[in-house]
Amino acid sequence: MTVTFDYFLDGERGSDTFRIDDPEQAHAKFEELCRRVREQLPLNLKGIELLDEPDFYGFRDEATGNYIRAFII
Repeated sequence: MTVTFDYFLDGERGSDTFRIDDPEQAHAKFEELCRRVREQLPLNLKGIELLDEPDFYGFRDEATGNYIRAFII
């Protein structure tokens, strides 16, 4: 399985991808990355598009285009 965390914030991009054979460990890593995304959520969610799916978690600021997301494949 592949677990990915990526972001675009204020013109800067970053990405980490983890290939994990054990499904349980892959899902644990995905949950850890989802917590990292939640920690970055703005206090005011006005204009924030939040997606919370079993295999994708992230948000995008509609005004700036900034986003942070984690997903598992």
